[in-house]
Amino acid sequence: MRFKPRKIFLLIIAISILISTGFSQNLEILKNNNSYNKARGDRKYPEPFFQLKDGVYPNNGLATAVYNIPGEKYQLQINVNPKYNDNLDKSFKKARRVAEFYIKIIKLYAKNASVEALNNHLKDADKEGDMVINWGNSDKFVEKLMDEYDVSKNLKGKELLKSLQQKMGD
Repeated sequence: MRFKPRKIFLLIIAISILISTGFSQNLEILKNNNSYNKARGDRKYPEPFFQLKDGVYPNNGLATAVYNIPGEKYQLQINVNPKYNDNLDKSFKKARRVAEFYIKIIKLYAKNASVEALNNHLKDADKEGDMVINWGNSDKFVEKLMDEYDVSKNLKGKELLKSLQQKMGD
């Protein structure tokens, strides 16, 4: 079987297009994961990685929820680790749903309540054992939030949280 030069040329172009599109998508995922791993290191509170916008990203079977605090140079990160009795795709979908819920909780508390109350809520959720929650924030920012907000004075925050939990089926 003989290939004509034109067919070979078209075949090379088709292969290069396939490789370049697949490579650029994989590079984006690797960039996100590598930046997270570099920022995380072995420290208890990793430094933020600012190139990520608000959202939920896959991270080696975890769902990493990212929330950039408005008007602050800090970023909150939560890793949600689902139970591994499902395949990876199903696990990530479950983890993503949980992570999106926690982003809503964080936004609510950042406006209406204290970090201490938020931490208590997350500890209660973690007792079930189906998720691991890691914070990627700064101690100074936590102290600042705790000084600015007092959940006992702000009953609206509690009411909003209850309605949000009911909507999410928690």
